[in-house]
Amino acid sequence: MSFAPCVPFITAGSQVVSQNGTVYSRTVKVWGTADPGKKVKIFDGTTELKEVTSNSCAYWEADIATQEKHYVIKAQAQYGNNPESNTFSFTASHSGP
Repeated sequence: MSFAPCVPFITAGSQVVSQNGTVYSRTVKVWGTADPGKKVKIFDGTTELKEVTSNSCAYWEADIATQEKHYVIKAQAQYGNNPESNTFSFTASHSGP
């Protein structure tokens, strides 16, 4: 049985990004799960950012370069009926603390 992908968290270096939080980094890593060995597309809203393949343990990760803006990240499975994950929102800033 297939399951929808999940985006449980996003990191910037060693910092875990909070849902609706602000990150002061030019890159983030999006982490998630999907059916093992299956392709997943990562989106910001409707803009495709990257395509990845989950490993044999069902985990995937994607490095994303950020711009100074608000992001609404989701993952869309490329199998079954293309189920989508929950969304994860954050704002990227290149200046700050």
